[in-house]
Amino acid sequence: MYKIIDGHGTGKTTRLITLAKETDATIVAKDPDYVRYKAERLGIFGVEVLSYEEFIFLRSQKPEKQFLLDEILTFANYMTAKTGGKLLGYTFSDNDIE
Repeated sequence: MYKIIDGHGTGKTTRLITLAKETDATIVAKDPDYVRYKAERLGIFGVEVLSYEEFIFLRSQKPEKQFLLDEILTFANYMTAKTGGKLLGYTFSDNDIE
C-alpha cells in the first residue's frame, strides 16, 4: 500500500497523480475536476478520477479495480457525514502495509 503523508500544499496530489499514471489506478477525490485540471497542467493524461459518489457506486460494480484516495481523512469525514454523524477521531497505524 502506498502512503503519501506530508503537509498541506507540499505536492501530495501531484505525487498521487504520478502514482496513478504509473499503476493504472483510479483516483478518488472530493473535487475530481481539480485533480483532472492539475494532471493536465502536469502534462499527465489518461488518469481516471472519480468523485466520492462515483466511487461508492463503482466500487460495488468493479471490486477488483485499484483506487488511490486523495485526502483520506476528508473521505472519512464525508462517509461519516453521509450517515448523519460526525467523525470525532481516528487511529492510524503507520506499519500497516499490504
